[in-house]
Amino acid sequence: MATIILNHRVKDYTHWKDHFDQDKNFRNELGLKEIKVGVKSDDSEHVYIILEAENFMSIEGFISDPDLKNKMDKSGVVGPPEIVIIP
Repeated sequence: MATIILNHRVKDYTHWKDHFDQDKNFRNELGLKEIKVGVKSDDSEHVYIILEAENFMSIEGFISDPDLKNKMDKSGVVGPPEIVIIP
């Protein structure tokens, strides 16, 4: 098991969250379990995502998804995410 912590800025949290929720089946198929999703307490445009992965292949499948950039653009992500993997 590993934990993935991602954070990035978004234009609008509600819009982003709708897109994120629509992609839940993809994450489930990869073996990723959603632990917590929310915004920074003093900045509603700074999103944090905590996922638990069954293995590192799950993480690699998520990060290397060829459609990930397009999904991020459509959901209103601003700039690259910061990704921390805790084995």
